[in-house]
Amino acid sequence: EKHELQYQFKKWAQKLINDFNACAEIFGNNASIIFSSGFGDVSLLLNVSIDYYLSNKIGDEHLEWVDSKNERQVSFVKSTLKYISFVNQLGENSRPILTPQVMPYINFIKGDDNPFSKNETSMRTIKNTLTCMNSTMEQKNDLISQIKIKWIIASAENNISEWIAKEKKDQITNWLKQQELFTNTISNWLSPYSVSHDFIKVIILHFDLMTVFTPDSAKLRLKQLKQSWSQSKTRDKNKDNTQVNFILPVKTKEKLISICAATGVSRNKFLEGVIKDEYEKLKNTHQDGG
Repeated sequence: EKHELQYQFKKWAQKLINDFNACAEIFGNNASIIFSSGFGDVSLLLNVSIDYYLSNKIGDEHLEWVDSKNERQVSFVKSTLKYISFVNQLGENSRPILTPQVMPYINFIKGDDNPFSKNETSMRTIKNTLTCMNSTMEQKNDLISQIKIKWIIASAENNISEWIAKEKKDQITNWLKQQELFTNTISNWLSPYSVSHDFIKVIILHFDLMTVFTPDSAKLRLKQLKQSWSQSKTRDKNKDNTQVNFILPVKTKEKLISICAATGVSRNKFLEGVIKDEYEKLKNTHQDGG
């Protein structure tokens, strides 16, 4: 069995060394050094490969600040790597602000890129992606530190979840689904998940990313949503009402304003009350035969 394993490994190595792209993706710039130093000896090649992997491996000790049970945090870290990878494909002008020397090395996701997978799967993808980055451990640790800072900012400043929690979940969820939310580079790739996953979780993640990468857009968009939602509730509340226009003498209007200010009742409610009272008086008079 050991002989068969070595044989298969050597076959894989022979095939790989002829495929520069695959070779470079796995071993980076060190590919030629690794294979030239151990190609003739399978066991040496295996040892060199393992040593190289271990020296670049990102493990739990590098991500101690990530709570694997916190779904929002895990999806944020995973999605930040995915987003960086996504904008790298769009060119320099679209890249988010992170340490420049780190950016070119993040161009693939190793594992499941669905941000809402099980947390264990997502953590494995995060570690695999960072491990396979063609960069130094110092650069990787720098990137991890920056992602940590961005998570602290997102969790502190993105208050969309608090706003949603104050409303009736079904109503605001259905309303949000009708809004134009996924129209920028932040979350174009998130849009498909809005159908197959908990929509509110997708929205929160969307604004987490916007908060740290395009903060001005995040604030403006949230403000617009809150205003539109408020107007929508007002329209629903008044859908059975009708607008009546009539002219009042200036002094009568002043009296109406004074009454409403003193009683704390709106003009609409005051006039509605007066009309109801007069209507009841009129109805009672007719019932009594007057």
